[in-house]
Amino acid sequence: MSDNFSLADRTVLITGSSTGLGKAMAHSFGAAGARVAINYQNNVERAEETFSGFRDAGFEGALFRGDVTDEAEVHRLAAEIAETLGPIDIVVVNATPAQPQMPIEEYDWEFYQSMIDFFIKSPFLLARATIPHMRTQKWGRI
Repeated sequence: MSDNFSLADRTVLITGSSTGLGKAMAHSFGAAGARVAINYQNNVERAEETFSGFRDAGFEGALFRGDVTDEAEVHRLAAEIAETLGPIDIVVVNATPAQPQMPIEEYDWEFYQSMIDFFIKSPFLLARATIPHMRTQKWGRI
């Protein structure tokens, strides 16, 4: 990665980064020199496989399990990342809940409400947990 786009000395949390777009972003941030917190919630085997490939590529980071819709979990996650990699400078909100592929008329309101709750709650909790450090250093990105 070009020195014109260096994230050396930055810590990045990418939620839901054990697969798909999150995994690709983890590799991109790693290539830019960032320390990357790879987050997952359920599939430990897939997460470990992703992290193994990340580490084998020569990137710096660590694997962190955590539910980004649970306030206590988000604070624990932020503290654990700060202790392991350094305070979080950049947050990429990528995690999504399971989204079964079916016609909209088959969803009930309770399911749809759970989607709304997830997509509003997790960014809010992540911001609350990480903005204090970003303010202190006068730099940060969400």
